[in-house]
Amino acid sequence: MTLSLFFLAPPEVPESVDLDDDSEAILTADFEIGHFLRERIIPGSVLYFTGAAIEDDDDAYEEGEEADEEGEEEGDEENDPD
Repeated sequence: MTLSLFFLAPPEVPESVDLDDDSEAILTADFEIGHFLRERIIPGSVLYFTGAAIEDDDDAYEEGEEADEEGEEEGDEENDPD
């Protein structure tokens, strides 16, 4: 068996025994967390691993930063009495 970060061993639940409310709630919460990881986190993890997500974040920040600086310069000219 190959060790992996993404291998999660589910607990063994006997099929013939009814689960009590606490056990059922725990299993439901585990399923929801696993589903969230599968749908939201894991698909984007390769982008962070390769650095592509970080580069995209930097580009968006720089564009917004430039727009803010331009707005400040224009605002300074309007308030300048000279």
